[in-house]
Amino acid sequence: MPLPLLERDSMRIPKWVEFSKEIEIDLTSEDINVILEESETLRGLLYNINTILQFLKGVPDKLIDEFNDGHRKIIINAFEEIIAKMRTK
Repeated sequence: MPLPLLERDSMRIPKWVEFSKEIEIDLTSEDINVILEESETLRGLLYNINTILQFLKGVPDKLIDEFNDGHRKIIINAFEEIIAKMRTK
């Protein structure tokens, strides 16, 4: 298939251009579980756990102040379960 002519003495050709662009993606808890389960090495798993911890540490106080007692109880219980699991293994 011949390439189309655009203007006199020019033509259009395919060209790959690489670029980077920041995007936002939504991850579900299921997605995160799969990522952690698929960690192939201890180092990879620790890296992923560190990423999650950094995210949690970065939650602004302003948002934490909006938690009600129910929110706090659920989150604290989840953290306590994780701590107990880490201590007993």
